[in-house]
Amino acid sequence: MFQDNGTLYAVYDFLERACGVRWYVPGAAGMVVPRRPTLTVPVMHVRRAPAMLYRWITPTALYLANGADAVPPREVDLWRLRMRLGGQQYQASHSLYGYYDRFLKMHAGWFAQGHTGQPPQMCYTNPEFIAQVVKDARNFFDARAPRPPRSHGRLLCARADGQHVVVQVPAVPGGAEPRRGRQPQFNNGRASNYIWAS
Repeated sequence: MFQDNGTLYAVYDFLERACGVRWYVPGAAGMVVPRRPTLTVPVMHVRRAPAMLYRWITPTALYLANGADAVPPREVDLWRLRMRLGGQQYQASHSLYGYYDRFLKMHAGWFAQGHTGQPPQMCYTNPEFIAQVVKDARNFFDARAPRPPRSHGRLLCARADGQHVVVQVPAVPGGAEPRRGRQPQFNNGRASNYIWAS
């Protein structure tokens, strides 16, 4: 995914623009190839560059068939190429977990409260925690500090998993919404306000 795929992506772009081919999901079931007795292609002058350095999506069992109907990994990888994913590779997962070593002893209030042992993650409504994240980002982009271990080039991620976010104190404004947890998928919105309102 992260090689020099410009020519390959140009072919996929041509198949979409000139031939009407579409790849909606991985596998043959998601591919549409119009049948025509002739194909007339107008002269096209297309010069483009991706708007984003990093382009990615992770097809998972949450929205792809699994079990006996699972899509083979090769088909998923082929679909990613057809979607022109890739670009400048970087890792952006669990990037805030370095805060445990940096701040847990001195700033326990920056972490989820009401848990036994090490808190499962940060408290996204704590203003001091938010200010520290902003400060770290500002230092990163102004090149005043070493790059965090989970940043590459000019890309910085300030993220920790939100699936198991629960700050177990009832008076947190904009907190998690337990009623939404009944819908089992990760995107059930249970923690959206809690994380993004900060």
